[in-house]
Amino acid sequence: MAAGNLKGAGKLRIFRVSEYSGLLRSHMNYEEKRKEERVPYHSSLQFTVLSMERSEFQRVKSSGEIVDACRAGIGIITGFPLKPGHVLEWDDQHQKGKLHIALVKWSREQGDRFRAGLMFI
Repeated sequence: MAAGNLKGAGKLRIFRVSEYSGLLRSHMNYEEKRKEERVPYHSSLQFTVLSMERSEFQRVKSSGEIVDACRAGIGIITGFPLKPGHVLEWDDQHQKGKLHIALVKWSREQGDRFRAGLMFI
């Protein structure tokens, strides 16, 4: 059997080193899409979720905790069932009058809470 070819079910696939490196790189890129590394950051967060539910604009107040941050976004944990596409807004705790707005890029359930990645917009 030639390297890189697979004939018949149940046969072993042999990869060239260059093929394996390419697969490894593509897997790493798939897992980690952000351009900047997030760093641990812990702070409470009071926010408003803006969303469209059944053709109605919704504004729901909730809270959570920021767990990591970078210039492009933050990671949070909250009891609110965030979904990709939701928009969050909150007042800056350090600069009076500054409003932050972010888009939920991903969310996953962790027990009775939700872990979500937000991108500033």
